[in-house]
Order: sequence, then C-alpha cells, then structure tokens
Amino acid sequence: MKVYVWNITSRLLHWVLAISFAGAYILGETESNFSWHVAFGITVFSAAIIRIIWGLIGPKYSMFTDFPISPKSIMEFINHILKREKKVYLGHNPLASIVMLLIYLFAILSAFSGMAIVAKSGSGFAFLAGLQGNEDSFKEIHEVVTGIFLFLVIFHLVGILVDVFINKGDSALASIFSGFKSGEGESVKLNPFQKFYSVVSILFVFFAFGYNIANPTILKEDENEGKEKMEKFNGNGEVHEKSEHDKD
Repeated sequence: MKVYVWNITSRLLHWVLAISFAGAYILGETESNFSWHVAFGITVFSAAIIRIIWGLIGPKYSMFTDFPISPKSIMEFINHILKREKKVYLGHNPLASIVMLLIYLFAILSAFSGMAIVAKSGSGFAFLAGLQGNEDSFKEIHEVVTGIFLFLVIFHLVGILVDVFINKGDSALASIFSGFKSGEGESVKLNPFQKFYSVVSILFVFFAFGYNIANPTILKEDENEGKEKMEKFNGNGEVHEKSEHDKD
C-alpha cells in the first residue's frame, strides 16, 4: 500500500535547504561570490525557520510530535539494526529524526553567525551590530557551527545511501521525490490554514533569495577599496597619477 507521506511543502523545504547550503558552502566567502554566499545563507536561515514552524503546525509525519525520538524508540531501532530486521517507518526513523532536528538547529546557528559577521563589518544586518563579540570571534563561531552542519549533512547522506541499499525501490530518497512510501497508514491532507502557510512560506523563501541577489551585500572594506580605485580616475576615464604636490 502506498501512503502519501511528504507533501509538496515538506519536499520543497527539504530541497531548498539542501541546495542553499550546498550553494553557500561551495561558493564560500570569497569577495567575488560574497553576495551569493549571503543570499544562499539567508535562504538557509529562512527555510530552516519555516521548517521548524511547519514541524509545529504541519501535517502528520512532518510534525515533530511524530518524530520517534523517545529512549524506547531509539533502543528498538538499534535492536532492529543489530538483528538486521527490517522495520518500516512511514515518517523519519529515530536516527534520522535526531539528525534532522540537529540539521535545523545548526542551519540556523550557521546562518545567524554569518549574518553577525556581516553586521560587525558594518555591511548589513544592522539590528545585529549590538551583539557581544567582534567580527573575528563570530568568524570562528561560523566556521565551527558550519563544520558541524556539514558533518550532519554528510551523515544524513550516508544514511540515505544505506537506506537505498537496504530498501531499494522503496527508499527514503525515492519518497522525497514522489512523496509516497509503502506501508500501512493514513495519507496526509492539508487543512486550509496549512495550505495558506505553505503558499506564503514558499513564496517568502524565494523572495528572500531574489531580494538578496537584487540587493547584493558588499563588505565595507570592498566598498572602500572601490572608492579608492575610482579616485584614481579623472573625468576622461584615464588614470590620474597624484603628483608630489598633491600627495603633500
């Protein structure tokens, strides 16, 4: 029996979070890619916050109350693995539940520390400028939490590959594309409020990314360097070398 487990909102948020983190991490924080790095980071932050709210108000399987993270559930899951017994979880299994909760947490910490770096440099997010600590301290925090975030993502991917090998055609990977899993249970249906939240939240995520691309964040030091370069040009577009008299 096929059960509709992951609705389009849950699947979109999953892929937006995954692609945005990959984009932010691959592009890094180089000067040429900095605005894209920030845009992807803001998208990570937005998607994680929206997913956490979805875990409180969303449908069954997506709600945190459906995550089997009690000590009893974890021990049963470990015993099934040790005995090589197959157990069907329509939603997340206990290990995946813990990893996903940690991914949401470190997604927010990584993005927030990144925004704090920008704020401390005076380049944006002025509402965070009053935080205790300097730019260097937040850079260290950002590197640590992003490293943990990356480890969790890799661990999650390894778990998916193992699941693909064990469950083959009915793997978690297949369900994140189709939304369906095999098992006994009730398919999810969204109520009017959940549908409204889905539309608004998904539009907001794409708006946040688009807005930050249209209004790129540029480090203050980069702006100052640009001004110094512009001062070297005269009205004819030719480089103006300062004379000894000008320097004095």
